[in-house]
Amino acid sequence: MEGFITEKAHKLRGGTYVFSEIKLLGPQIHTAIEKLAQLSETLKEHSSLKTKVYSHGKAIMGEIDFTFEWISTPTIEDLMELVFLIDHSFEGLLTRYTITTKNKEITNLEEIIETTPNIAYSLLKFYGPSISEAIQAMNRLVDQTPLLREGIIDNKPLTLIGEFDFALQWSRYPETDEIISFLEKIDEILAPTGVWYTITTKGHLVVKKDDSQALKQIRQVKEEAEGEARKVTRFA
Repeated sequence: MEGFITEKAHKLRGGTYVFSEIKLLGPQIHTAIEKLAQLSETLKEHSSLKTKVYSHGKAIMGEIDFTFEWISTPTIEDLMELVFLIDHSFEGLLTRYTITTKNKEITNLEEIIETTPNIAYSLLKFYGPSISEAIQAMNRLVDQTPLLREGIIDNKPLTLIGEFDFALQWSRYPETDEIISFLEKIDEILAPTGVWYTITTKGHLVVKKDDSQALKQIRQVKEEAEGEARKVTRFA
């Protein structure tokens, strides 16, 4: 296996240090690596990605089993094409995989959540194949659900960027039963794709102080009662 290219070496060769890292889950990992190597050779000759992927893939040692290096920051369309090709390369295998595209310029999602109170994000990680079909299915589901829209940062979709494969944004902070109902819909729509998935829902809820007339009256009665109690204590 080839060693992982260093950041310094990559910069010297004109790269942007953006990687799509593949983690394989067995069985048949050795066959999956062979399939990825064959795919990388195909990219050199036939794919529209041949001018965009730097080394066209390499098997590496360490926690990651295979990586694709990009000449420039890939678009969602570029990433979807790569995932589509990987999905089809793995047809007939029992192997599952994840893909994580790392870019040092990715905005910290935790900071975004903290600055957007009273809404929430649901973040999905897929274990493919077929990740490309799962993303298409999730886009359809979001379009059909009024409370949801695709998660974005700086007007850019978060699909296949960072640690998660798909991010959706709730228009308001969801109730627990709404999340449970949505999970049922996810199971239904993802079943034909064959993916496994994890989902993480995060939000920042700001509870506003309720100044309704009823609460004002309760506070007034309480204050009057406390005042009377102080009088009794003083003259006892």
